[in-house]
Amino acid sequence: RRWFVMSMLTGRYSGSVESNFELDIRRVRELGAPAYLESIEASELTDGFWAAGLPLNLVTSSSRSPLWKVFQASQVKNVSKGFLSRLITVQNMIEGAGDVHHIFPKDFLDKAGIHDRERKNQIANYVLTETTINIQVGNKAPSEYMGIIKGQIASGELKVGEIVTDEEIALTLEQNAVPQSIFDVTVNDYDDFLNERRQLMSKLMRKYYESL
Repeated sequence: RRWFVMSMLTGRYSGSVESNFELDIRRVRELGAPAYLESIEASELTDGFWAAGLPLNLVTSSSRSPLWKVFQASQVKNVSKGFLSRLITVQNMIEGAGDVHHIFPKDFLDKAGIHDRERKNQIANYVLTETTINIQVGNKAPSEYMGIIKGQIASGELKVGEIVTDEEIALTLEQNAVPQSIFDVTVNDYDDFLNERRQLMSKLMRKYYESL
């Protein structure tokens, strides 16, 4: 499992697959799989990789990216709930019960003057969300819909999602690697917000990898 995830994190077999496989098979025969994997981790999965290399590689808009899949796998292993959900898990959504929601909705970004598809569809702007919650959020700014959620904790009237306590807000942000700055972030902070989220995503993925 660890070797498979390492290969996805590093793109080890995305280039010359045959030559890389041949090299790896030869080294496994020479050193043994555990020792060879340790040497790869020591040289490639360094603190610098997790702090800078992986967050930089997360600058992509492809939902088919192996890195997005590893992030989802880390959530599944952690039994994480979907963004703003209390009951439905990420695994449930991957199996067909949810949507890929934009934290900064695409229409909101369009109206704010951000029209570049690559920039709007960054995977750091993605979370898995129940369809009903996705509809409730609509094209609201993150600070607006999170403000509604804060208000519904006091009123008890659900308008967006299923969150009813401050503890549940903290948990949904943690499990989905969403920065606390979501409560007051503006469109002018969009790129900084994505950078902050990539760091949190990388930390979650590292914890997952090291648990394998």
